[in-house]
Amino acid sequence: MRAFFSLLLLTFLGTPLHADPAPEVRVALDRLGRFAAGGPPTNSKKLVFVYFTPADREPPPGYRERLARVMTNIQDFYGREMSRHGFEGRGIRFDLDAKGGLIVHDVKGRLPAADYLGRDPRKGYDIRAESSPVLRAAGIDDRNETVIYFCHLRTEQDGRITGIGPYYGSGAQSGAFRFGRGWFTDASLFDPDRMGDKITMLDDEEYHHISVGRYNSIFIGGAAHELGHALGLPHDKERQDEAVRGTSLMGSGNRTYGEERRDEGRGSFLTLADALRLASHPMFSGTTSDVEIKPVCRIEDLQAEIHDQQLEVTGHIIASPEPYALIVYQDPFGGDIVDAKGWHDYVSTTWTAELDATNRFKVRIGEFKPGAANLRLVVCHVNGGSSTFRFPLKVRDDATPEPPVFGR
Repeated sequence: MRAFFSLLLLTFLGTPLHADPAPEVRVALDRLGRFAAGGPPTNSKKLVFVYFTPADREPPPGYRERLARVMTNIQDFYGREMSRHGFEGRGIRFDLDAKGGLIVHDVKGRLPAADYLGRDPRKGYDIRAESSPVLRAAGIDDRNETVIYFCHLRTEQDGRITGIGPYYGSGAQSGAFRFGRGWFTDASLFDPDRMGDKITMLDDEEYHHISVGRYNSIFIGGAAHELGHALGLPHDKERQDEAVRGTSLMGSGNRTYGEERRDEGRGSFLTLADALRLASHPMFSGTTSDVEIKPVCRIEDLQAEIHDQQLEVTGHIIASPEPYALIVYQDPFGGDIVDAKGWHDYVSTTWTAELDATNRFKVRIGEFKPGAANLRLVVCHVNGGSSTFRFPLKVRDDATPEPPVFGR
């Protein structure tokens, strides 16, 4: 534990652990470092794991060790991507037992498997309600932790897998971090050791004739994606200049995760926007200081100009706790992709801005599509909180945006 916080302190104090971090990252490291140095590094936040087995089943053999491989694979992915962006030492944390299995809280459901199947989130909250007493008995308050529910609901027989169960995640804030939840439906084939297998085929109820490797890309990638939501990340799509790295995990990267192991694509990655947001999450930052403080924030002197079909936005952030980054989500509306409220935002690209010493910023946003659009300006605060400002936008037929009207 002491070594972990020593590494975090080195990172916070700006030790050059990454060859060439972006200017936004350098500002974030400096401000997050000074914030963490102002209080004791007492964070003990880790993922909490539940294995939920319905009344008509028993847990499969070796599930703890297998799921440890799954979560270690996801942990390594997040760690590599955070390091690539310059956030060395920040990552997902959980505990393993002496045999290498996850520390898991076993929960026996009241009902048979069929009663928990389906994509209705209410089923997931039924699972949570049945799990809460077990966690409370272990001294864990699921209202203040990030809990992952592995649900033993799929049926595997003669090379066929049936049962579409919960697969979603969400996080919430009260000031900054409050809780996160993710539900993943388990299967014995759910194993990163099999992600490279493109020969063995299976028949899945949802994905039909599919290789074992691609099956694992979809479902382990899905677990990594939903964990991102549990940690507070929204959807975002890779920009054109980012596509060389593959697919954004928080876009459609849940389906491309690990595909490079089979030479079937470039795989998945975390955008800089996602890394910036994660950097202040208590599990990544190493401190829970001021997590209950709700940010107060406004943006003054907002101005917009058009340059070569890009929108240049400038402004001045006034905020407490201190801001360390600004992220702009460009939400293209229209058609069947995104509705007027911004839902189904898998196609939202992200653009990040460096803050100067007085919290002024300048950011250029592009890749507009004709029609209605929306700008989400998200200010990230050092305590893990965020503040969001939304502005509607019109884009002409030539994909040139009209300058938005700020201040309404």
